[in-house]
Amino acid sequence: MDRQSKTTLFSKGLAYGSCGKHAERQRFGVDIRSGLPRRATAMAAAVVISAALMCPNLAFAADWVNVDGTQYSDKTTGASGTGWMWDGQDDLNLNGYMGGPISAQGDLVVNLAGENSVTNNAAPENNAGALTVDQGNLTIQGEGTLNATADTDVIMATGDGEAGGDVTISGSKVNVNATGNVKSDGNELPSTIGISTYGGDVVIKDGADVTIQVNKAGNTRLGASGIETTNGVPDTTVEDGLRYTHSLDDIPNKGGNVTIDNSKLSITASDKATVNDGIYTRTKGASTTVSIVNGSNVLINTELELGFATGIYAYTTDDQSHVIIKDSFVDVFSDSSTPYSVSYGISSLSGSEHAGGSILIDNSTVKVTSKGAAVIAVNGVSSASPGSAPSSTITITGGSKILVPEGGVVRDFKLFDEWNHDGNSGSYCELGQVIGVAGTGAIDSWESDEIARTVVIEKGEPVTPAFDDEGSASESANAMLSTADKSAGSFGLVKTGDANGGLGIVAAIVAAFTAFTGLFASRKHKL
Repeated sequence: MDRQSKTTLFSKGLAYGSCGKHAERQRFGVDIRSGLPRRATAMAAAVVISAALMCPNLAFAADWVNVDGTQYSDKTTGASGTGWMWDGQDDLNLNGYMGGPISAQGDLVVNLAGENSVTNNAAPENNAGALTVDQGNLTIQGEGTLNATADTDVIMATGDGEAGGDVTISGSKVNVNATGNVKSDGNELPSTIGISTYGGDVVIKDGADVTIQVNKAGNTRLGASGIETTNGVPDTTVEDGLRYTHSLDDIPNKGGNVTIDNSKLSITASDKATVNDGIYTRTKGASTTVSIVNGSNVLINTELELGFATGIYAYTTDDQSHVIIKDSFVDVFSDSSTPYSVSYGISSLSGSEHAGGSILIDNSTVKVTSKGAAVIAVNGVSSASPGSAPSSTITITGGSKILVPEGGVVRDFKLFDEWNHDGNSGSYCELGQVIGVAGTGAIDSWESDEIARTVVIEKGEPVTPAFDDEGSASESANAMLSTADKSAGSFGLVKTGDANGGLGIVAAIVAAFTAFTGLFASRKHKL
């Protein structure tokens, strides 16, 4: 039977058979790590984590920078022009720059002062990227402002799976406008993306203020994402154009996480698109986490007339996905005006046979409106029985409580599906939790009226949103569109808001030692 005809969360909207970047929404049902020696994988991961914790500033200077179409590679003298100066290493200073796109190979630190605008005015078929780095990390910092405009991948970093690929915005004001005038090559569903990483993470921290507008052109053939991260790295030799492992042992790539730490983030997408995502993370062979922590304020409007819309969408094909909202304010509006659309507000979608994913809302105010489930955490596993697959969970703690729906609670969700059609048989199980009305037993249908489409969760002492207009996501959309019009003219671990850095280092070292001794014991036993 055609899996896309099944009325399940993953097939209704996620597995719509597109190609290219959004093809990963199709459930894979394959654990690419199954052939890896488990102890070796654990040891390698622990060593990498401990090294990153103890050497957080390890970096490689840019080999070259390209400013407004001219490439500079003299590391001795660097280069400069009107409003910009490159030191020949990894520092690029912008102070009053008003010009074309900037790119680099290797790590690049952009230091902002004053008002700066980076605009890609190329034809649609060549218009990707205003500020981008390849095989490196991109850091944007300083007290200035950056206005970045391009059709797609406006701010982007790519790595190789082992290093690079991170985008970090620290303390700066950044306005991103992904106009959406991209063209399809006839095979791939075109996408317009504000901030994207391949083999890396996105970190917005230290009081940064980031505004993202995507698909302002209202291109109805587009998939639009405010922030999109994946642990896949570009590789033309593989089927979907992205490679998810590195080294001879096929170790899962790093990346595919988003952290908003003590900062503001506003995302608005046009209501004319095929797919709208606010924050979209996707991984294969590794977990993914979206963290909104430490007094952050996040406003997302992905309202869509017809198609698939999400606010926060943490997705992995074969591992665990997590959403952490701690000591923060989040307002998501991903509703739809038509009965045929599919949308979810805050979602954690996992595909692990070993452990489910999670959504944690701790001491935070969260407001969500969606055509589909407002808050969902689900683990979907192929060829599994209802009792064998682990469930994803939703936890609300730290004084937060559900105000809407009245009497609302966290409900279990369980959906088991099996088929036998023309000799093709199989089964599929989805286990998790949703926020819904009070009731007994597990909910077994995504169309159930017991699932809440609007959710308001408030902490004991309400969190005050940092947006000046103090409006909801839907009320702020027009103001954000106006702002976008005006704007047009280092390796990091995912943070959870805890300040236990020393304990993290100790834990990583202990994990590395334990994995190593376990591997040694295993080999000794086989002798």
